[in-house]
Amino acid sequence: MKSPVQPLRIGILALGWTLVCLGSWLAGCSIDEALPSAWVLGPTSKERLAQGTQDPKAAEQEILRALESLFGTATAPHWPLGDSQPEGAKVLAQAAQTYREECSHCHGLEGYGNGPSSQFIQPKPWNFALGVFPRSAPDGSEPKLPALVTLLENGIASSSMPHFARLGKPVLMGVAGHVLLLLKRTQVETKLVDAYLQGGPGSLTPERVEGILETWSAGPQSLAQPGR
Repeated sequence: MKSPVQPLRIGILALGWTLVCLGSWLAGCSIDEALPSAWVLGPTSKERLAQGTQDPKAAEQEILRALESLFGTATAPHWPLGDSQPEGAKVLAQAAQTYREECSHCHGLEGYGNGPSSQFIQPKPWNFALGVFPRSAPDGSEPKLPALVTLLENGIASSSMPHFARLGKPVLMGVAGHVLLLLKRTQVETKLVDAYLQGGPGSLTPERVEGILETWSAGPQSLAQPGR
């Protein structure tokens, strides 16, 4: 007998997204305009900077500049220099746009699980900053591209995560690659906040940022990348 839980949760998700869309329409903007189009720092990073610095806004801007130098922008993302990736700039941009349209209203543009529909969902959308997806890597290891594509194709039973098989495997491979990029970006963000709190304003020089990326990439928390 089919469980009524998943249809109920998907119905709640649909209702929540409908309310977000309705609010956007009443405000006189399109749904595309209602979705964020620029990456920001995660809630935990903002809280740490608010507590540990005299000028949190300036700290945020310095860290965002460092992240942009490594990962590009939300509309024109790229992998850090040194990563051997098969995707071209156009493919990455298309995948980022698909993620924004299909995923960000739940998972957030940066992947922190805090999109506009997340307030209507239980359990909450997964926070990519945690580094692993239990459903795609049940042993706690880093998620791999094929496992993420399968997850996107099938959705997750007994949750609000729908399937996206209608998009087709090539598109889903791009979206899965973008999710891995967001996982890496959120993890590196934490390291940059650590470095800023230790060194203060002006401490995130290009050499320092590159060193942080290299140190992180060599550690056990480094994520598997598409094509590897």
